[in-house]
Amino acid sequence: MVRDKSDANKKTLLIDIDETLIHCQQDAREPYDIALPVELDSGDKVLAYVSIRPYAIRFLKKMAKYFEIIAFTASH
Repeated sequence: MVRDKSDANKKTLLIDIDETLIHCQQDAREPYDIALPVELDSGDKVLAYVSIRPYAIRFLKKMAKYFEIIAFTASH
């Protein structure tokens, strides 16, 4: 991992992406912001419909001033 020098003295904020910053579903009947093609472990390809949580982008921009942000997911 390459660390940005501007983050050198910042503490780290670790955020789980799924169900925190975004909500992902396979059903397009609900509103969504982005549709992404995803290949599952089985080799099947599906569309994932992603909804960005309200204020998530604003939150990340504000926190980036104070923290090194690492985002992860344990989801598929």
